[in-house]
This record gives sequence, C-alpha cells and structure tokens, in this order.
Amino acid sequence: MRALAVAMLVALWAAAADAVPVDFNAADLYVYIPSFSSPELEAGDRSFVSGSGRDASWSHALEAEWAPSRYWKTEFYDVLQQDAARPLAQESVEWENIFPVAKGPHFNSGLLVRGDLPRQGGGPRTGGVMPIISSKFGIETLTLNLPFEGQSGAGAFQGTRSGYAAREVTWLDPYLSPALEAFGWPGVIGRWSSLNEQTQLGGPALYGLVPLSRGRALRYSAVCLFGLTNAFRGRVVVGRLEYRYWNGHKAHALEPAEDPRF
Repeated sequence: MRALAVAMLVALWAAAADAVPVDFNAADLYVYIPSFSSPELEAGDRSFVSGSGRDASWSHALEAEWAPSRYWKTEFYDVLQQDAARPLAQESVEWENIFPVAKGPHFNSGLLVRGDLPRQGGGPRTGGVMPIISSKFGIETLTLNLPFEGQSGAGAFQGTRSGYAAREVTWLDPYLSPALEAFGWPGVIGRWSSLNEQTQLGGPALYGLVPLSRGRALRYSAVCLFGLTNAFRGRVVVGRLEYRYWNGHKAHALEPAEDPRF
C-alpha cells in the first residue's frame, strides 16, 4: 500500500508540469474539519503552484491555529502570492473561527465563521459562514464544506456567493492514505451561470502524518486538481504541511476528523 501511495505522490507532482496560471489562493483549496482536540496548537503552510518555468505562480497561506477549548478553534492566515513578474507579496489576512455543533460515533458537524482584510488598495472585504459536515463509514471519511460569502467596499460583488469543498479519505494507513478532493464555485445565489461555465476542480490526493513525540506530529497532504468545466481546463498542485501540538489520549489510528492523538 505504501509503495502505491508513493507512486501516486510522484504522479501528482508530475501532472502539474503543464499546469496553467489560476486566480485561486491556497486558503480556498482546503477542506475544514468540524471537530478537534483541546488544547491544540497548529502552525503550517498551504501552498499551490500552477504553470511551469517563467510562467509559474505560487500562492501561500501561512497559518496559526489555536483551540483553547473543544467548543472553539480560532485560525489566522497570511495569504501571499508571487510569480515571475512580481515578488512575494501579501494579498490578505484572514481570520476564521470553527465551532463544533454535534458529534457522534459516525457523524460530526460544525460551523465556520470567517472574514478577511485585503492589503491596502487590494480589493473589497469578504466575510461569510460555512456549515461543515463529516461522516465515517468504516475506514472511509467523507467531509463536506458549504461556504456562503458576501463582500463590502469598492469592487464588491452584490449578493451572496456560494461554493463547496469536499473530500473522501480511505484510511488504509495513518501515515499515508489515498483520498479524493473536489472544489467548486457556482457563483452568486440567484445568478448562477450554467454548469459548464462554473469553476469546478477535482482530483486525487494523499494524506498522512509523521509522529514526532507524544502530542506532536507533522500532518501533510498533496493533491492534483484538474479543471472539470470550460471555465478552467488547467491543473493545480496543492501541498500542505502543518505542525500540530495538542494534549490528548493515545490512539492507534486517525479519527474521522483527522485528529491523531499520541
């Protein structure tokens, strides 16, 4: 199984060789979980690359997360972008808060509340809410995010924008397991364009962790997303690396919410 997962990882990066530039940022290409341990501290980087050579562009979301209790987790992101024509520059600062709503042996749900502050002169302010749902079926974990966003300020869109982020992980091995991810932005509610004109992305992924010591681990993932409609026909490779520190009880495998405890 590990040999197959390593081969998939190599294929993910090779598939990005002819990717084209895109306008997403790394914070958009992530699936949030509805539950977590407490207290918990995380720091990490979510990055993606599109294009190759002089046409390559990078986006980074540097994160710091803290869960002071099992009822609240707060997260901060510094979103950066760069390409051959522009050095690394700050795009926005984002603040997110996750609140678990219900937890059971096979089903978890929560609510994320977020807002961002763009760099000076960089665009309108964005805020929103996002229901989070996660279910476990044997070794399969399904997670669905449904963000709803609005904007204010110069250049803001009118109405409420909708989207989705979904993930399926098969926990064959907590250190390296295969997954599928999908993201989509249908547009402003009531003014959705036709399906083929909406931005939809999907592709294979790998998830895993590297235990460091009791209560400490590195969590990582890699995914290659393919454009599924005429709105975007390129490819995007996303890499994520997070350092986690928490207090909890030892478990032998990842829980449905990706909450390993050593």
